[in-house]
Amino acid sequence: MTDSSLMLAMDERVITLTEMACNGTLDAEGYIQLDELLSLDRSYKKLYLEYVLLHAELHSMANDSTPEIVKFRSRKKFFTKKRVSEMLFGLSACLVLMVVVFDSFRSGGMPFQTDSLEPEMIIGTTGQHSVDAIWQVNDTPNATIISVGKNVVVDQGLVEIKYSNGMNVVAMGPCSFSIPSADRIELKSGIVRATMKQKLEKFSVVTKMLEVVDLGTQFFVQAHPNGDATAVVTEGRCGVRTVSQMRRNEPLKSLFVGCGVRVDHDDELKFVDGGTTRAFLESIGSEVLEFEMKLRSVSPMIRVVNCTPTNLDEKFRSKSNRIYLIPEKQDLVLNEPLVVKNHQTNQDITLPAGVALSSYLVHFAPASTPKKAGDNFDGIQMKASGSVVFDQPVLALIGDLPGMMQTDNLLGNANTGYATGPERSMDYDDRVNISDIELNRVDLMLNTHTERLDQVRIILGPKAAN
Repeated sequence: MTDSSLMLAMDERVITLTEMACNGTLDAEGYIQLDELLSLDRSYKKLYLEYVLLHAELHSMANDSTPEIVKFRSRKKFFTKKRVSEMLFGLSACLVLMVVVFDSFRSGGMPFQTDSLEPEMIIGTTGQHSVDAIWQVNDTPNATIISVGKNVVVDQGLVEIKYSNGMNVVAMGPCSFSIPSADRIELKSGIVRATMKQKLEKFSVVTKMLEVVDLGTQFFVQAHPNGDATAVVTEGRCGVRTVSQMRRNEPLKSLFVGCGVRVDHDDELKFVDGGTTRAFLESIGSEVLEFEMKLRSVSPMIRVVNCTPTNLDEKFRSKSNRIYLIPEKQDLVLNEPLVVKNHQTNQDITLPAGVALSSYLVHFAPASTPKKAGDNFDGIQMKASGSVVFDQPVLALIGDLPGMMQTDNLLGNANTGYATGPERSMDYDDRVNISDIELNRVDLMLNTHTERLDQVRIILGPKAAN
């Protein structure tokens, strides 16, 4: 949504709420929204007053056809219902004007002089949020409008902020940050994930000790109350430096995808190892992805992780022996029919052209076991189980090597290397099934060795496509 379209939508919302207020149909929640909008920008106050005056005049014109005389105990018997209506609406408009003028003087300005005053800059709105989410914008509960100068507090749950320029920020409660400008967030505590379009750069998240500058990427920043901070890049790259280095105008240091950095009381950047980064993404990153992909339920033994770009082989493993659920292409519309062998029934099925498919790859590669010189074994046998409930029906499960290789380019992630060896396919003792009761649920019981891996591709789509 562009800035102009966002402002137009806000103007229309002010008019709609004002009209309901004039007609007496606005409820308590509507009055709260109207009050919030009027406090954002003086131009909205001007629009509100003009509409009230227009409503009064139209009401007066409508009454001209019925000039019923109303008798009063007065020598002058010229009062009509029309004139009484005009007087009442005029009085209400004056009261509104007095309130607006008083509010403007109290805030240190003059009413409706928008040319000489800098209006609040609306940068976006809140998007989707988790069911348990509780948040405030400048002490306004569950506010939807986000503008420069506001303070945002997420008490619990996850809340998405959709910028009008296409940028996206997800805040995980408990979290607190301020928005001093359209391209900067000052994170006081908690976790945010920022996602930028490729053409957008120089957006920054600043904590008490760390500055992270976007270079067209996606990254997490975690700020602790004691000032310690961590940053992890999940796509592209970004620049990092301590706040002390920022004040001295020292150059940024590059941080690439899959890498992390932290800063503590020593006020020094410390690059973290891959295992620490992976553990961060298995916990914090998984929860955000689960929310973003609208997964309804995920078992504790399953972690939703990104993999772009990397090689999805036996070396892409979880130190905690978790099953990885990796989002692949989403809402891909087939140009031609796709024939695949369904792992559950061992029969070919045809997915018709024009159907929008979404794909996930199940990847189970347990942590490797150190070998001694001369050892010759396939590692220790490991088992893991769990279930996932998606937001769409499951159309097919692809567990054989030819079927997965056939769909790697079509449904897999770009710039990702997929394994081609026989160890990739499902074994005889693996169990992956679509639930008979819930068609959007997959149950997993995987069994492999620490030097091998199990994979299966899950294809989602509309129920009618199967």
